Amino acid sequence: LQDRHKLDNYIAASQVGITLSSIVLGIYGEQQIAPRIAPWIAQLPLGGQVAAAGLASTLVLILLTTLQVVMGELVPKSIGVQYPERLALLTALPMKWSADFLLKPLIILLNGSGAFILKLLGVTPSEGHAHVHSPEEILILVKESRQGGLIDADEGQYLQNVFRRSQVRAGEIAIPRPQIVAAPVDRPVQEVLRLVAESAYTRIPVYEGDIDHITGFVHLRDLFTLYRTDPQAGIGAIVRPVAFVPETLTAAQVWERLDESQSYLAIVLDEFGGTAGLITREDLLEELFGEVQDEFDQEAALFTPLDAGRVIVRGDMLVADLNDYLGIDLPPGKAHTVGGLLMDRLGRIPQPGDEIVIGGVRLRAEAVERRRVSRVCVSRRADAGEEDAA
Repeated sequence: LQDRHKLDNYIAASQVGITLSSIVLGIYGEQQIAPRIAPWIAQLPLGGQVAAAGLASTLVLILLTTLQVVMGELVPKSIGVQYPERLALLTALPMKWSADFLLKPLIILLNGSGAFILKLLGVTPSEGHAHVHSPEEILILVKESRQGGLIDADEGQYLQNVFRRSQVRAGEIAIPRPQIVAAPVDRPVQEVLRLVAESAYTRIPVYEGDIDHITGFVHLRDLFTLYRTDPQAGIGAIVRPVAFVPETLTAAQVWERLDESQSYLAIVLDEFGGTAGLITREDLLEELFGEVQDEFDQEAALFTPLDAGRVIVRGDMLVADLNDYLGIDLPPGKAHTVGGLLMDRLGRIPQPGDEIVIGGVRLRAEAVERRRVSRVCVSRRADAGEEDAA
């Protein structure tokens, strides 16, 4: 592990070794091989002994250079890519001995000369040999490692989600306003408990006046504790704080806001300051690890395969997720969800059986609940050309 801080020295030692081996091969070929093949070439009608000697030297140089590139660089690099750990362990001691003792004076001279020239050119030499990767480059590395079998499919998906889903906007993953179950802050605990039981949630927001003025949330455990004391007591004393975030924040930024406010819920606000939706820590975790179901969850499956290449998806499934699952490229447009895309393209609230075709993919509304598309059937349509709607 300590040797990883000496990568510059090891790279310099490797380069010196390659250069020295090239010089030695050149000298050997010029003095030992070229004179042996020159007489054979001289027998050809090429212009005498001088021309034969020059041609022999050229042929030997080409042959040895090819041998040096293949055996000295291409083959070792390919082996290193295939078996990095085994090769590192095998060459660690020889490399350390070469860099720290045998070639150290030459390495110091070369590194010092290079740093001096860089300073003359106005370039600041970097300290240590390190690579800084962008998120896009890391995703490429993850994909290659996944294909190479170094990480399994689930691990690769989690790592990809960290970079891709952390940039999803709050408005895209929030529970929409019509689906929020909330209680007035002045309701007695008995009524709020009944509301919680009907919703199957363990936490619900509370508000003053209307849902655009949410003051916090209550937890089922606190409600039970208060109910045992006084069934008619108000819930104001057990309200916990919520975080307020705009729709444009990313999932990663929402998580930071929840940490700062020490809250489990975040209320998503629209551009006018009204309540647009709600996000929980569970929603954010599901962006990384997929659906998290507990003993109270009764939701339909997000993605249900059928026959003939058809699938049933929930209307609140993100278009980006559907594209990833099916390997298609549906443009989301103004909508982020599959149901929203259907509504946007139809220009009205869909009815069961309404469908659209986009780029050879058919979307048909299977179920509509309270003016919201709850289930969509997705299928490929090979004969589809331009977009159409029905």
